[in-house]
Amino acid sequence: MLTILNIKDLDRCSASTVSLSIEEAISKNLLNLAQYQYWLTDNTAYMSESTAGAVVKFNQQYSAKATRISYSLHALYIASVHFNNTTFGKTKSLSGICLEPYLFNVFNLAYYLHCGYNKSDKDNPLNMKAEKISKLYKALLNYDLKRYQKPISTHWLYQLTMAKQYLNRRDIHLQFSKIQIMVSFGKWFYEKVIFFLIGKDTNTTNLPNGFRASKIPDKVEQWINDLQIASEYPDEVFVEEMLLAHETLSTDEFNDLINRIEYGLVKALDAFKRWMDL
Repeated sequence: MLTILNIKDLDRCSASTVSLSIEEAISKNLLNLAQYQYWLTDNTAYMSESTAGAVVKFNQQYSAKATRISYSLHALYIASVHFNNTTFGKTKSLSGICLEPYLFNVFNLAYYLHCGYNKSDKDNPLNMKAEKISKLYKALLNYDLKRYQKPISTHWLYQLTMAKQYLNRRDIHLQFSKIQIMVSFGKWFYEKVIFFLIGKDTNTTNLPNGFRASKIPDKVEQWINDLQIASEYPDEVFVEEMLLAHETLSTDEFNDLINRIEYGLVKALDAFKRWMDL
């Protein structure tokens, strides 16, 4: 059972303001400050910093011994972003059209070509609208084109959804090996972790409420070990993607892709270990 004792909207978030607000909530509810032992937080610097974060500040100010528990979903997101940015390049644009040759901008191109027109656009060539594009796909290719998820560079799950949509339509789009690698990483690591955390994984026996958390330390070690092995032997994770890339890319392009995948996995591993406090 979870009981919410206090909710407060802070005008400015810092280690000091968060620490003070926690102390005020404890005092207001007549709780024993010495028993306030665990913080479940995100991984923003003012919360997680090892020397000046909110938990450290709280312990210093009130002679407490609180321990911070890293928010696993945030750590998972950070690791996935590191993999994407290192392997495929980091764009400077959050969501708009950009000419940098990065994977995110391929998603943006597909989105704007198919779903970027609306009734307020007055200067569209041929009076093109998203609805008309869908009708053309149906009439010319007998394909029911569904609306793409709009990609946003700061939302990795939006990009993964868009990538899956793109691959599901590979019969009408050119195949793109980088997208397949991203989707494989998402299925192999991101979805594996998140399904366990929300209790929807199929490889773990369903545990009663309150018991699943006891399995997390073992799982974290397993996930880190999986990333470590993958960074050393990426071809064991991306078998089909490597074969396709080998057939479609030049030798230099293929070797460059392999190097970037390896480095991307290393960065994902480092980020995941760091933000899981290991």
